[in-house]
Amino acid sequence: MQIPPEYLHHRIDRGMKRLLCLSRDVATVPETPGARRHRADAAPEFERLYRAYLGDMRPIAIEAQHWWQRIVDNTASIHGSFEEGKRVALVVRASGMSANENYVSCIREHWFAFTRLNLTLPLEQRVPPEDALLLWPLEDEIEDIYQVVISMLYWPIGIDAKGNWC
Repeated sequence: MQIPPEYLHHRIDRGMKRLLCLSRDVATVPETPGARRHRADAAPEFERLYRAYLGDMRPIAIEAQHWWQRIVDNTASIHGSFEEGKRVALVVRASGMSANENYVSCIREHWFAFTRLNLTLPLEQRVPPEDALLLWPLEDEIEDIYQVVISMLYWPIGIDAKGNWC
């Protein structure tokens, strides 16, 4: 499913740039490689994780899109116009469809799975989690997933006192 464009509140290029840079801005994490890793260049071990991510994320992305459309439509009916409904909905949920709680949990689960695999591989074979979760679906033209991912304002991940993703 592709969400109708009028429900989107971001540009794909800006969302990509923002998210791909965000984790690098705070990356004190030792398992993070310095270079972008495209799917075709990744170690074979990452394919299994990527397929699991797609399998988990696809129904959640569709759920998040429907959820967001209902929120915007319901808010529009209260405020009298689609544009005003969308504006008010974004005031309450600035991340739009990526504010869906199932979506956030899925991103975190798979971010940590890629991080754990990275710790078992030499640095030159590691894949930044943001590449697998965002760049690879874009490369594979899986719109229903990357449209939800790029609507995030930030990755729902932090760094603990030891410098590890948490």
